[in-house]
Amino acid sequence: MFTAPSGPNRGYLPTGSSSVGQRGLEIRGAGRPHPKGMQMAHWHGISRRKPTGGRLKRPNRYRGKRRTEIAAEKQFTTIGEPNRKVYRKRSGSQTVRALHDNVVNVADTKSGKVTQSGLTNVMENPADPNYVRRNIVTKGAIVETDMGKVRITSRPGSHGALSGVLLDE
Repeated sequence: MFTAPSGPNRGYLPTGSSSVGQRGLEIRGAGRPHPKGMQMAHWHGISRRKPTGGRLKRPNRYRGKRRTEIAAEKQFTTIGEPNRKVYRKRSGSQTVRALHDNVVNVADTKSGKVTQSGLTNVMENPADPNYVRRNIVTKGAIVETDMGKVRITSRPGSHGALSGVLLDE
């Protein structure tokens, strides 16, 4: 039979800590949940089971996971000081991701010119409404710039640059 501990060290709170934040750090330190921002790896490999649920025989039994089958971590482009990250892809090629950026290349369809404009805020994002609150920029997002509203046409996580088209108001 289990009895709850009594006294100042009752429950999950460690000795001498009275806040839930410190408790969370110690629980994570014990190897339980992942801290905020850290995610488990996503594996895009071959399943080791049949559609019926039975196990597959060779070569799946002895074939391990490959580095190329592990997906890259999710890193979204936000508004801030320009920061880019270079990733290695298959066969040694590289891709650049924009982690933060505060400048967007704006194409004006009326004049046919492209100019750089300062990025201030995310107005709408059809990918996810929560991205507006977090100021995450994706393709199709409508952002507020110095020139006006701009719809992003590039993929900042894949292309490493922010490009967009000026919207008519």
